[in-house]
Amino acid sequence: RAHVASTIGEKYLIPLLWQGDDPRAIPFDRLPANYVIKPNHSSGHVIVVRGKSCNCNQARKIQKRIVARRAVVKVQRTEYKLKQ
Repeated sequence: RAHVASTIGEKYLIPLLWQGDDPRAIPFDRLPANYVIKPNHSSGHVIVVRGKSCNCNQARKIQKRIVARRAVVKVQRTEYKLKQ
């Protein structure tokens, strides 16, 4: 975000509603009716919420797995399998 802002300008950034490392802390009750949940270090794990129709528990569970996978990759760079 800082790179984009400094290179082409902040007007090109999508508003950031929340960021953190603990999916349990996502403030679903304070988010607008429509938003996207996207982890920083993952692709294909985007949750699109329209009209406050988010299954919050399911979203937290998915994001928790992604955070765990990122931790596994940091510790064991050749292992990408998520341990259940």
